[in-house]
Amino acid sequence: MSFSILIVEPDSLALETHSGMLTSTGFRTVSLHTVELALGALQAINIDVAIFSATSDDPHGTDFAIAAKRIQPALKIVVATGRNFPERSDPHVDATVHKPLLPQEISSIVRQLCHSKFSNRASGVSN
Repeated sequence: MSFSILIVEPDSLALETHSGMLTSTGFRTVSLHTVELALGALQAINIDVAIFSATSDDPHGTDFAIAAKRIQPALKIVVATGRNFPERSDPHVDATVHKPLLPQEISSIVRQLCHSKFSNRASGVSN
């Protein structure tokens, strides 16, 4: 089973790099530069995991996570940040990773979240 990953990253080089890393490990990726485009894509495409690059407007990914999960409630959210992790984890965010993203780390986290989501679907549990 191939999982769909949405990458939201304003930096073009980082977006291309992250997409390439995940595509090379077997994921289908949708890569977009803005939250607005990402939320529009979520209206049209079923996505398993969204990787959101933290911004100064949304440093913990909370706003994006809430808006995205309104559209797709079972969506798993990963926030990628160059800052320190928040002291408390946000209940809307499923994982936080430090930039720069390492191929093995991000692939492992995404696989765990995808398998968790798939297992919950199979057992009738929604999150």
